Amino acid sequence: MIDTKEKRQSPRYNVRVPVKVLEIERLVGALIDVSKGGFRLKLFNRLVDSDAVNPWTGDSEPEAVLKELSNNLGEIYQFDLDYLGHHMERVYVRLAHIIKRNNELFIGLKYFGVNSYFQSIFPDAFAPDKSETLEHILDILNEKREVFHTIEFPEINYTIMLMAKEIDNLSIKDFQKSIGKILDDNKTNIILDFRSTTFVNSLGIGNIYAVAKRVIDAGNDIKLIHLAPSVNKIMSIVGLTKKIATIDNELEYIKDVWRNNGVKNK
Repeated sequence: MIDTKEKRQSPRYNVRVPVKVLEIERLVGALIDVSKGGFRLKLFNRLVDSDAVNPWTGDSEPEAVLKELSNNLGEIYQFDLDYLGHHMERVYVRLAHIIKRNNELFIGLKYFGVNSYFQSIFPDAFAPDKSETLEHILDILNEKREVFHTIEFPEINYTIMLMAKEIDNLSIKDFQKSIGKILDDNKTNIILDFRSTTFVNSLGIGNIYAVAKRVIDAGNDIKLIHLAPSVNKIMSIVGLTKKIATIDNELEYIKDVWRNNGVKNK
């Protein structure tokens, strides 16, 4: 086993249901267990129901893959978790350790971004005394999903806020409540992620503009990402995209900030 010697500080829960782990829509492996600090997954040599080669393992023998991955310890990755076709959440992690067991490879990942929603579903979703049926998992996911939720990156003082599908008179109070918690920390930089947003009305635009002004006036940074064409059009018309810059890839942006701040792999 290759390890960064980071100690686990919270209980680990076995995952007895088929949760797939994907990187940029490419299947990487299956979730094995999870804790408040991170999770472990089993790497697939070849993709399920396909002859396609897993980009993480290639056609190499486990020993060669182990050696190759050891060079990436501490690197930041972005994964999506999928349960029977239901997207659970996107997580940002650092590669913490690599394990070879019975000619199979497992990797341990430590959260780099603290996802408020994802962490809230554990241990409820996967505790040993739960039935772990599809209905149970989806009930937990829906019960604890907020209209807006955040992914915090304390090492670089950034927070990603995942925006609601519709930002209008009905959801604006939730937005004000959620963003207010972030703005209370005047040192926090913000990325507003609109990947799920299909509509923003004038009230929403006004609130986003007010948030941008407050963040910028405090000497901090704010960015927009994943604007749908319809959302981008209205924001451009009112001049919001001139006041707030957009980025193309939040993972690369976060990694650049991390490196530029002189944070070294741990």
